[in-house]
Amino acid sequence: MTTTTNNTQKTTNKAASTARAPQGTFLWFELRTPNLEKASRFYGEVLGWKTQSVDMGGQVVTLFANAEKVVANVEARQGPSAFVSYVAVDDVDAAARRVAAAGGKVHGAPVDLPTVGRMVEVEDPEGAVFFLFRGVNDEAGQPRGPGGFLWNELWAHDTRKALAFLTSVLGYGIKEMPMGDITYHVLEKGTQSLAGVMPSMDKSIPSAWLPYVHVVDVDAARARALQLGAQPLGEVMEVPGVGRMALMVDPLGARFAVMTPAR
Repeated sequence: MTTTTNNTQKTTNKAASTARAPQGTFLWFELRTPNLEKASRFYGEVLGWKTQSVDMGGQVVTLFANAEKVVANVEARQGPSAFVSYVAVDDVDAAARRVAAAGGKVHGAPVDLPTVGRMVEVEDPEGAVFFLFRGVNDEAGQPRGPGGFLWNELWAHDTRKALAFLTSVLGYGIKEMPMGDITYHVLEKGTQSLAGVMPSMDKSIPSAWLPYVHVVDVDAARARALQLGAQPLGEVMEVPGVGRMALMVDPLGARFAVMTPAR
């Protein structure tokens, strides 16, 4: 009886360790930047990220890691710096077809990266770019605690169009949260809140996703970022029951936020 119980427990533990995150979970982030060295110094000083280089099939990939786990990769690319999100899907090819059917664009064919997973870059009808992704191994997502991404938010020119697209492609439920003059929309799967959608604060740029990084002290992280050349997007905000946060643009143009969640 003891042997059977132990074997059952091992099987259960193995299944739990490889449990996949629900479709619609943002698992990974990529920083595209024209100056990898400058970006690495900036995020190392502001967020404490360490830089790692990994050979993946003959291609050297630069990674950002917090104290426990890698959280993002960095791609050297000309043009303004920007974060691009990777969202979990059950079937990359089927999700790509839904993107096209819903009025979005699919950038090329899905590709398989050995030991990583299958993915394809897409964009919504307003130009917000992200990846559809199904990983090879555990998809538990970002590490919890300081240095990991803890939220993702779409700034949309037309929130109704954005929500129709996202529900069609990823099957989200929507919860509305009045916030002053706007309505914030929380994207849900079951009881899990996975991301948000709000009216864009800058109509001069295409719709885009803005990632939030967990920090211990928002004000200190913001001060370090501004000292290193970042630009603020408004003042530090405190949202009851949610947390304290600050939105910024890094010195190379990437928009991001830092946040200390409410206890």
